[in-house]
Amino acid sequence: MAELNFSRINFYRKLDLAIHFLVAVIISSVIYLKTGKISYVAAFLAGSIFIDLDHFIDYFLYFKNKFSLSDFLKCTYLNSGKVYVFFHSWEINILIFTLGLFFNSTVLLMLSLGLTFHLIVDNFFRKNKFYCFLIYRKINKFDIETLLPELYPYYRNF
Repeated sequence: MAELNFSRINFYRKLDLAIHFLVAVIISSVIYLKTGKISYVAAFLAGSIFIDLDHFIDYFLYFKNKFSLSDFLKCTYLNSGKVYVFFHSWEINILIFTLGLFFNSTVLLMLSLGLTFHLIVDNFFRKNKFYCFLIYRKINKFDIETLLPELYPYYRNF
């Protein structure tokens, strides 16, 4: 498999992170101003920012027990040719939302709201609009070229 050209990818990754952060700060501020509840803000932030912790799963599936912050931040684990990001999933979000309604839990609903905004921002940057469906990723064997075609031009053929 060809390796990725990370300079272009890292530019878009930084832009993506900046937009996620900006959206999270603005909406969590509104949530706090409307409710005054830190628990709601924390749940929203967990959904909108900490969802990205699933990138660590992708990293360790590729690098096993070795960890390099530099490699992680450069997204070198994408050289695996796979993209799992299990938490980036409308299916999981719908489950959390449903549980929030069932248990009448505003915290779960705020978590779902955070996930929703994160997934919307991600979809904005993706050519493949089905990327955030876990079932779709599974059907396509988590193949990076199918799921993230916007990265394909940055492969270097050796």
